[in-house]
Amino acid sequence: MVSAQPIIIPAILTDSESDFQQKITVIAEFSSIVHIDILDNTLVSGQTIDLGIALRHQPINLKYEFHFMTKEPLESARQVLSAGAVRAIVHAEAFGGQDLSSFMNEYVFAFNPETELEIYQNYSFSKLMLMSVHPGAQGQSFIPETITKIHQCRSLFAGAEIEIDGGIKPENLSAVAEAGANRFVMGSAIIGASDPAGVYRACIQLTQKE
Repeated sequence: MVSAQPIIIPAILTDSESDFQQKITVIAEFSSIVHIDILDNTLVSGQTIDLGIALRHQPINLKYEFHFMTKEPLESARQVLSAGAVRAIVHAEAFGGQDLSSFMNEYVFAFNPETELEIYQNYSFSKLMLMSVHPGAQGQSFIPETITKIHQCRSLFAGAEIEIDGGIKPENLSAVAEAGANRFVMGSAIIGASDPAGVYRACIQLTQKE
């Protein structure tokens, strides 16, 4: 089922424990959920804080979702779900040609911009995530072709909840929402702003416009 209300999800991608602590504290002041990126320089270039550090710094008022941009995500994904995370996102590309059916109830699958969705058209995804940048770093520009890919998702996976990650900002948020996405991961556009809470509230209003 598609989420009834669009959700803005502030994101953190960092290799510094002190930076993580500072950002999570700020986000907890205005959001009920946070998206944590985990990289280990395997599936994509880049290294973030250790998963254990992220799990140690969990404000009790925040829900967590973890995004594993790693070649072998399952052990870590199970760990965060056991610790109370609401969602563990793993990349379909990490599984090669493996059948995803046995994992679909437990994990949310992410798809890179270059991945052809038709390959997966026989799966009945209820939730999925599209990368709208090439994964690995915050602050990248939104890939315009993602709009077409969202429409494609709506056709291939009717009723699925579509999360978008990468390059989302107030200037393009409405177009992404109108295309059919309903969860929006926003990193630098929120946490890098001079008024993160203000940007967050403005983005919620943008997604609620008729």
